[in-house]
Amino acid sequence: MNWYLIALLVLAVLFFLGLVLLEYGEDETTSNNPTENYSQDEIALAEFLETREAINEDFLIAQKKLLETINNERR
Repeated sequence: MNWYLIALLVLAVLFFLGLVLLEYGEDETTSNNPTENYSQDEIALAEFLETREAINEDFLIAQKKLLETINNERR
C-alpha cells in the first residue's frame, strides 16, 4: 500500500471520530433537563398518547383472548 492511502485512511478515521465526539458532547449538554425544551401542551399530549397506547394494548390483548375463546368453543 502506498503511504498516501494509509495517510488518507487515518485522516478519514480521525475526521469521523471527531464528528462522533462532537455529536456526543452536544447530546450530553442538552439532555440535562429534557422538560425545559417542551411546552406544557406538548407534555400533556405525550402523556395522553402514552395512556392511549396502553389502552390500545389492553384492548388488543382482550380481543385476542376473546377470539381464542370463540375459536375454542367452535371446536
